[in-house]
Amino acid sequence: MGMGRTTRGSRHFAATALACALVPASQAAAASTPAGQVIRNVATLTLGTQQQQVASNEVTLTVAHVVDVAVAAVVASRPQADVAREEVPFVVRNTGNAAERYRLSAAATPAGVSVVELAAEGLTDGEIVLAAGEERRVTVALAGVRDAAGDATVTLTATAATGHGAPGTPVGDAVIGAGGASASARAVLTRGTGALSPGAAPTLSKSQSVAAPDGSARPVSGAIVTYRLEAAFPVDTPAVSIDDAIPAGTVFVPGSVTLDGAAQSDAADADAARFDGTAVRVAMGDQPGGATRIVRFQVRIK
Repeated sequence: MGMGRTTRGSRHFAATALACALVPASQAAAASTPAGQVIRNVATLTLGTQQQQVASNEVTLTVAHVVDVAVAAVVASRPQADVAREEVPFVVRNTGNAAERYRLSAAATPAGVSVVELAAEGLTDGEIVLAAGEERRVTVALAGVRDAAGDATVTLTATAATGHGAPGTPVGDAVIGAGGASASARAVLTRGTGALSPGAAPTLSKSQSVAAPDGSARPVSGAIVTYRLEAAFPVDTPAVSIDDAIPAGTVFVPGSVTLDGAAQSDAADADAARFDGTAVRVAMGDQPGGATRIVRFQVRIK
């Protein structure tokens, strides 16, 4: 089943410059207090007008190693595509407070639909290691979906190698967390007429406007061209990004990128956009059905 492969996979959608690319392993919200950290506390007694102080004895405790995990489907339900191999993305998150190794397994229904591969960064022999609070995308590849009689369902399960069971159960020097240290999520590929219909497929439209130095709209040397990209998502769409190369004969105008009207920096930092020297790239992540996102940026004609 190719369980030892270390790779990244994701279902792709492309429309002109739009592509759904796999997002690298993301950093989740701050984790709990790390296992093994010593918490110390001393109180102070203040006496009289001279503010004489008397310290209490110190009390300490060591944070226990909590083992847990969460799994979520990136898109819980979407139409089947008319392809031989369907790729379904999930996210696995370490919700414990120490690095853990997790065993991954996947199953699919109905009969005839089979799991052919699990793909994730760092996947080795069906296992991944996640730091406390870290999450990682796992893609389940399926065969036989388009020949199935109805909807296809795929379930991904992650189980902590340290152990799992009832919350609070000791496992060596660790304790099982509230989720039981084993979690599953499922995604449904609904039966339609085959490939996504035009009305259900994401779209990308592009327009431009020109402002010349003399106040006209003539495309002369020194004129500023503003590009507007509008991406529409009729259905839930995972891992969306827009890439737009700067055209020959122009130069990028620094600081001109906006996403839904919000200014974006040119550097690869916390916001969605960056300019890499040749193209504007905007990573927008997973988009819900009905969403519309608008990107603008400018170039100057040489």
